Amino acid sequence: MLYQIGVVTFDLKFNLDGVSRETTADFVDKPVIGERPPLEAMGEGPEQMTLAGRLFPDKLGGLSNLKTLQTLLKNQVPQLVLRGDGEVMGWFVITRITEGHTYLNAKGVGQVLEMQIELKKADAPDGESYFSTLWELVS
Repeated sequence: MLYQIGVVTFDLKFNLDGVSRETTADFVDKPVIGERPPLEAMGEGPEQMTLAGRLFPDKLGGLSNLKTLQTLLKNQVPQLVLRGDGEVMGWFVITRITEGHTYLNAKGVGQVLEMQIELKKADAPDGESYFSTLWELVS
């Protein structure tokens, strides 16, 4: 396993070739006369992550996993993100999925599919919305 978003696992078949992560902290300037304004820490700022990968649907599949991610995007329910070494990255919502198909086959599906999945850190969901999303995926 490379990464996991909710029920979708990225591995050698449904592959990733790049990850970027941006974490921030928020501060407020406190104006004072004749000196540099001291900064007051306000806590964590937004955290974003982008996963990039390449699929080969004709040879390795992966379109069903991409469809599942699109369902998670539409439901807007935070999903638990895990890294392959067991590190729990936290709860994230999928904010954007970009895909580009090249070398189209006879069905109009690319033989090579470039994808990017953008995530933003969120609070854990309530149990009802999380399990209703899981139910939608299996039904």
